[in-house]
Amino acid sequence: MIWNKIGYGTWPLVGDINGSVSYGKVNETDSIKALMYAFSQGINVYDTADFYGYGYVESLLGDVFHRVRKDITIITKGGMISNDGKQDFSITHLAKSLTQSLVRLKTDYVDIYMLHSPSLEVLKDCHLHWYLDTMKEGGLIKKKGISLKNPEDGFSAINDYGFEVIEVNYNLLDRRAEMLGLFDLCVKKGVQTVIRTPLGQGILSGKFQFSNDAADRRNNWKQEYVDRIIRIYKKMIGALQVNGYSDAQNCLRFCLSNPAVCTIIPGMKLKIEVNENIVTQILPPLTTKEQEKLLKIYIEEKL
Repeated sequence: MIWNKIGYGTWPLVGDINGSVSYGKVNETDSIKALMYAFSQGINVYDTADFYGYGYVESLLGDVFHRVRKDITIITKGGMISNDGKQDFSITHLAKSLTQSLVRLKTDYVDIYMLHSPSLEVLKDCHLHWYLDTMKEGGLIKKKGISLKNPEDGFSAINDYGFEVIEVNYNLLDRRAEMLGLFDLCVKKGVQTVIRTPLGQGILSGKFQFSNDAADRRNNWKQEYVDRIIRIYKKMIGALQVNGYSDAQNCLRFCLSNPAVCTIIPGMKLKIEVNENIVTQILPPLTTKEQEKLLKIYIEEKL
């Protein structure tokens, strides 16, 4: 299946379900409308995890998409078990996790099964790779992937452990994967790239504001951090040609202008957000001059 350049990051659909926190409270009816609209507009990659709402989001996707399962690519992850970062990559846990994910997603296979931000130390366990390979041979997963803890780990994940798909941070203010040469390696090895945080957890959309919503983890950010991020990204947006596009669209254009990027997964809660983001794939890429300006600012700001 050819992936749509704009995928769907489902982390924001968590809301405060089952004691979770993401980007604020959600309304399930709105979530369903957003997912259905995304599919109608050609979005065919949906990224989730068993950890998202402790199974809630997987169940939501299963309910919405089980009748069109063959027409979408589902990415799910295992290994993260709590909001405070606890993990379990034992075969016992992953086997149970994958079984439950398949039930919730109402499918008999996962297109891409990812380890959810493991350390390099975890990847040294040969039994872990035996398990993933066995699941692939059995048809329960089509490809094995990894949602990287940091871009630096990507080299070992690909060269030493043969992961076929990586998920990594990449946006205007975080170009580590590009600058380190990880994208070059992916192109060389034929590894598919899934770009998370293309909008910097929403802050690069220009719409984030602090609130009293306890379900929005961003309210724990420090004001000085947010102020700095906004200042720099506004400086970058100002370096682009006047084009009438929204801040979010320009930020997504930056990601899509990199030929190594297979799909980006902005988080979306509402139909209106889907509509704004999906347009980006038909907009022109950044010009060479714009790219040079952005890189200059990135270096000057020591990002």
